[in-house]
Amino acid sequence: MTENKNKARAYLTVLPGRGVDRANLLLDGNPIGKDGQVTRQPITIDQHKVAARASRWGEHTLTTDKYLANGENLELVYDGSELRKMNQKDKSVPPPKPQEETRKFNVSHPHKIGFIGRGKCTGTLTISSSVVQYMPSEGDHGWLWDPRSIVSITMDGEKTIVIKTNDNKKEYTVNDAKDARAILEFWEKARKTIK
Repeated sequence: MTENKNKARAYLTVLPGRGVDRANLLLDGNPIGKDGQVTRQPITIDQHKVAARASRWGEHTLTTDKYLANGENLELVYDGSELRKMNQKDKSVPPPKPQEETRKFNVSHPHKIGFIGRGKCTGTLTISSSVVQYMPSEGDHGWLWDPRSIVSITMDGEKTIVIKTNDNKKEYTVNDAKDARAILEFWEKARKTIK
Protein backbone atom coordinates (compact mmCIF):
# COMPACT_ATOMS: atom_id res chain seq x y z
CA MET A 1 0.00 0.00 0.00
CA THR A 2 1.44 3.39 -0.98
CA GLU A 3 1.49 6.37 1.36
CA ASN A 4 -0.92 9.17 0.61
CA LYS A 5 1.54 12.08 0.14
CA ASN A 6 -1.17 14.63 0.90
CA LYS A 7 -1.65 13.23 4.42
CA ALA A 8 1.92 12.12 5.17
CA ARG A 9 3.96 14.60 7.16
CA ALA A 10 7.51 15.08 8.35
CA TYR A 11 8.53 17.64 10.99
CA LEU A 12 11.03 20.49 10.80
CA THR A 13 12.92 22.06 13.70
CA VAL A 14 15.44 24.87 13.13
CA LEU A 15 17.20 26.53 16.08
CA PRO A 16 19.96 29.12 16.40
CA GLY A 17 23.26 28.10 17.95
CA ARG A 18 24.11 29.58 21.35
CA GLY A 19 24.73 33.33 21.16
CA VAL A 20 24.00 33.60 17.43
CA ASP A 21 22.11 36.53 15.91
CA ARG A 22 18.59 35.39 15.09
CA ALA A 23 18.03 34.71 11.41
CA ASN A 24 15.00 34.88 9.15
CA LEU A 25 14.04 31.32 8.24
CA LEU A 26 12.73 30.21 4.87
CA LEU A 27 11.26 26.90 3.73
CA ASP A 28 11.26 26.55 -0.06
CA GLY A 29 11.49 30.36 -0.31
CA ASN A 30 8.61 31.06 2.11
CA PRO A 31 9.10 32.62 5.57
CA ILE A 32 8.61 30.26 8.53
CA GLY A 33 9.01 30.35 12.29
CA LYS A 34 9.11 33.13 14.82
CA ASP A 35 12.06 34.81 16.53
CA GLY A 36 14.57 32.90 14.41
CA GLN A 37 13.38 29.42 15.26
CA VAL A 38 10.76 26.82 14.43
CA THR A 39 9.93 23.66 16.39
CA ARG A 40 8.29 20.54 14.93
CA GLN A 41 6.55 22.34 12.09
CA PRO A 42 4.69 19.83 9.92
CA ILE A 43 6.06 19.72 6.34
CA THR A 44 5.34 17.56 3.31
CA ILE A 45 7.49 14.49 2.67
CA ASP A 46 8.99 16.05 -0.48
CA GLN A 47 12.54 17.34 -0.87
CA HIS A 48 12.95 20.81 0.67
CA LYS A 49 15.28 23.79 0.67
CA VAL A 50 15.71 25.39 4.11
CA ALA A 51 17.51 28.74 4.48
CA ALA A 52 18.67 30.89 7.40
CA ARG A 53 19.30 34.51 6.44
CA ALA A 54 20.85 37.24 8.63
CA SER A 55 22.23 40.68 7.72
CA ARG A 56 25.56 40.01 9.47
CA TRP A 57 26.48 36.81 7.60
CA GLY A 58 24.18 36.52 4.58
CA GLU A 59 22.31 33.31 3.77
CA HIS A 60 23.06 29.66 4.48
CA THR A 61 20.97 26.96 2.83
CA LEU A 62 20.50 23.25 3.21
CA THR A 63 18.65 21.19 0.62
CA THR A 64 17.41 17.79 1.75
CA ASP A 65 19.10 15.16 -0.39
CA LYS A 66 16.19 12.73 -0.25
CA TYR A 67 12.46 12.66 0.23
CA LEU A 68 11.63 12.78 3.91
CA ALA A 69 9.84 9.79 5.41
CA ASN A 70 6.41 9.98 7.01
CA GLY A 71 6.90 11.10 10.63
CA GLU A 72 10.61 11.90 10.14
CA ASN A 73 12.09 14.76 12.18
CA LEU A 74 14.45 17.07 10.29
CA GLU A 75 16.37 18.95 13.00
CA LEU A 76 18.72 21.76 11.97
CA VAL A 77 20.87 24.35 13.72
CA TYR A 78 22.48 27.50 12.31
CA ASP A 79 25.38 29.70 13.30
CA GLY A 80 27.33 32.40 11.51
CA SER A 81 29.05 29.90 9.23
CA GLU A 82 26.53 27.22 8.27
CA LEU A 83 23.09 25.63 8.49
CA ARG A 84 23.47 21.95 9.34
CA LYS A 85 21.81 18.93 10.87
CA MET A 86 21.80 18.91 14.68
CA ASN A 87 24.21 16.61 16.46
CA GLN A 88 24.09 15.32 20.05
CA LYS A 89 26.14 18.27 21.31
CA ASP A 90 23.62 20.72 19.81
CA LYS A 91 20.76 18.85 21.46
CA SER A 92 22.43 19.08 24.88
CA VAL A 93 22.40 22.90 24.73
CA PRO A 94 19.00 24.18 25.83
CA PRO A 95 17.23 26.12 23.07
CA PRO A 96 17.30 29.89 23.50
CA LYS A 97 14.33 31.50 25.14
CA PRO A 98 12.30 33.49 22.61
CA GLN A 99 11.69 36.23 25.16
CA GLU A 100 15.42 36.71 25.86
CA GLU A 101 16.27 40.33 25.28
CA THR A 102 19.50 41.24 23.51
CA ARG A 103 20.99 44.73 23.19
CA LYS A 104 23.80 45.93 20.94
CA PHE A 105 26.00 48.93 21.69
CA ASN A 106 28.48 50.79 19.48
CA VAL A 107 31.87 50.85 21.20
CA SER A 108 35.56 51.30 20.45
CA HIS A 109 38.33 49.10 21.84
CA PRO A 110 41.78 50.61 22.51
CA HIS A 111 44.72 48.47 21.40
CA LYS A 112 47.65 48.02 23.76
CA ILE A 113 51.12 49.21 22.80
CA GLY A 114 52.71 46.74 20.43
CA PHE A 115 49.41 45.66 18.87
CA ILE A 116 49.88 45.60 15.11
CA GLY A 117 47.48 47.96 13.42
CA ARG A 118 45.61 51.05 14.53
CA GLY A 119 45.46 52.40 18.05
CA LYS A 120 41.84 51.31 18.40
CA CYS A 121 39.05 49.53 16.59
CA THR A 122 35.32 50.12 16.55
CA GLY A 123 32.63 47.49 16.74
CA THR A 124 29.53 46.18 18.48
CA LEU A 125 29.16 44.96 22.05
CA THR A 126 26.25 42.50 22.30
CA ILE A 127 24.80 41.65 25.71
CA SER A 128 22.16 39.08 26.68
CA SER A 129 21.69 36.52 29.43
CA SER A 130 23.28 33.85 27.20
CA VAL A 131 26.19 35.71 25.59
CA VAL A 132 28.39 38.77 25.84
CA GLN A 133 30.31 39.42 22.63
CA TYR A 134 32.51 42.08 21.07
CA MET A 135 32.59 42.00 17.27
CA PRO A 136 34.89 44.52 15.53
CA SER A 137 33.71 46.23 12.35
CA GLU A 138 36.96 45.10 10.70
CA GLY A 139 39.39 42.34 11.55
CA ASP A 140 38.93 39.15 13.51
CA HIS A 141 39.97 39.97 17.07
CA GLY A 142 36.55 39.87 18.69
CA TRP A 143 35.70 38.16 21.98
CA LEU A 144 32.90 35.91 23.09
CA TRP A 145 32.14 35.30 26.77
CA ASP A 146 29.77 33.02 28.58
CA PRO A 147 28.02 35.52 30.90
CA ARG A 148 28.57 33.13 33.84
CA SER A 149 32.34 33.72 33.49
CA ILE A 150 32.04 37.51 33.88
CA VAL A 151 33.02 38.77 37.31
CA SER A 152 31.89 42.35 36.62
CA ILE A 153 31.06 44.99 34.05
CA THR A 154 31.85 48.42 35.45
CA MET A 155 32.54 52.02 34.46
CA ASP A 156 36.05 53.48 34.66
CA GLY A 157 35.48 57.20 34.29
CA GLU A 158 32.49 58.50 32.34
CA LYS A 159 32.91 56.74 28.99
CA THR A 160 34.93 53.57 29.62
CA ILE A 161 33.37 50.16 30.25
CA VAL A 162 35.50 47.41 31.80
CA ILE A 163 34.54 43.74 31.35
CA LYS A 164 36.35 41.59 33.89
CA THR A 165 36.61 37.79 34.07
CA ASN A 166 38.76 35.73 36.44
CA ASP A 167 41.66 35.75 33.99
CA ASN A 168 41.11 38.73 31.71
CA LYS A 169 40.02 42.35 31.47
CA LYS A 170 38.86 44.27 28.38
CA GLU A 171 38.09 47.98 28.07
CA TYR A 172 35.65 49.63 25.69
CA THR A 173 34.89 53.30 25.13
CA VAL A 174 31.42 54.66 24.33
CA ASN A 175 30.25 58.04 23.02
CA ASP A 176 29.06 59.43 26.34
CA ALA A 177 28.21 58.63 29.95
CA LYS A 178 24.58 57.97 29.00
CA ASP A 179 25.65 55.07 26.75
CA ALA A 180 27.92 53.70 29.48
CA ARG A 181 25.08 53.77 32.02
CA ALA A 182 22.76 52.06 29.50
CA ILE A 183 25.27 49.20 29.15
CA LEU A 184 25.56 48.80 32.93
CA GLU A 185 21.79 48.91 33.44
CA PHE A 186 21.14 46.35 30.73
CA TRP A 187 23.91 44.08 32.04
CA GLU A 188 22.36 44.13 35.53
CA LYS A 189 18.99 43.19 34.00
CA ALA A 190 20.48 40.38 31.87
CA ARG A 191 22.63 39.09 34.74
CA LYS A 192 19.55 38.38 36.86
CA THR A 193 18.26 35.90 34.26
CA ILE A 194 21.52 33.97 33.70
CA LYS A 195 20.99 30.25 34.29
